Amino acid sequence: MSRPASLEFHSSLMIPSVCLALSLLCARAVEAGDVELKRIASRTLSGFSEAVLIESRPLIHTGQFFARDTRGHAVAKGDASRQMEWVADQMLGAVRQAGGEDATVVRVHLVAANLDACRHGMRVLARRWSPGAAPALSMAVGALADPDSLVGLDAIAVPLAKAGPSARQFRAVEGATSVASAAMLPSGPAVFVAGQAEPGSLEVATRKTLASLERTLGHLGLGRTDVVQLKAFMSPMNQAEAVRRLVREYFHPQLAPPLVLVEWLSNLPIEIEIVASAPKQSSTAQSPVEFITPPWMSASPVFSRVAVVHGARRIYTSSLVGESGVEAGRQVESMFDSLRHVLEPWRSDFQHLIKATYFVSLPEVSAKLNELRPRYYDPRRPPSASKAMVPGIGLPGASISMDMIAVVP
Repeated sequence: MSRPASLEFHSSLMIPSVCLALSLLCARAVEAGDVELKRIASRTLSGFSEAVLIESRPLIHTGQFFARDTRGHAVAKGDASRQMEWVADQMLGAVRQAGGEDATVVRVHLVAANLDACRHGMRVLARRWSPGAAPALSMAVGALADPDSLVGLDAIAVPLAKAGPSARQFRAVEGATSVASAAMLPSGPAVFVAGQAEPGSLEVATRKTLASLERTLGHLGLGRTDVVQLKAFMSPMNQAEAVRRLVREYFHPQLAPPLVLVEWLSNLPIEIEIVASAPKQSSTAQSPVEFITPPWMSASPVFSRVAVVHGARRIYTSSLVGESGVEAGRQVESMFDSLRHVLEPWRSDFQHLIKATYFVSLPEVSAKLNELRPRYYDPRRPPSASKAMVPGIGLPGASISMDMIAVVP
């Protein structure tokens, strides 16, 4: 696909009361660009924010970083803490390269090989930020796309300079010419496409799913060149390089967008969701979010196929974890209770959800999530979503988590 001239490419368990949430609200205003971020400190994930609110700004989406140097050598093999230090350095370097030295991280997504590695990774990450500047954290446990790494990391960040990009921009991983370490989602309309999956072998399913996603984007007047990030839930993870190769080939000759890989337990080999910019979108919609079902797809009362956001202020939550040690239904209910309490300080609600990612480690809890979601969502406007059965949630005893993006009406 030809590259539009307008795009520039570069090769180089959290249930606080409303009063408590308000008392923990930290605002950081940046004089250079009048950029404001507001954070609620988490009582459960020590050292992180329960949620972060950002104004309508360009957002950096990174790829996934592992403990491997630019020559391909594993770093600190077998030591999760030292690997996390390395991985965090690589992620922050990519963020600063893309958004400047004052770019700040909104949310980090940690994948870990086991609970112990997750615990070490969280501890190292928590030391990276002061309490008033901590990002939100989402996490999952499972096999990693790098067999020598115990931890992997990707992030969303905001550049604080006043001037922002008007078109998507990529930064490439050092030493690579076809893989992006970070991409900039311009301010303005953004598109969140729910996970799509097709049957077949991993290679066949990946090709068909990418084509299916392109068809969905085409319905919106968009295409490959508007994609900012892909997240794939896949198995087996020892074939991760095949997925990377297929993504590179699909986007060739342009630089492929950042790619995040998470192990899932499914009878389908892969599901892929995307974040895209929507520079061609113009809307007279009264709501800050539009929910779209392409005509060849069936609508669902519990997730939307596509959510289009029109420049509203966005809330990024940490993993909201269901209560442990209780029956499956109560685990799901407590998770949604957490979400309600997170949204209330900013006067948002379940009518203004954009994108959900559910990680579930027990089949009975997954079934309860399917059963109970209609109780919480307006069937005409549920969030875009992906749900993945995973080996672990990231906290001992937890079997379900949800991270959410919402808007302030």
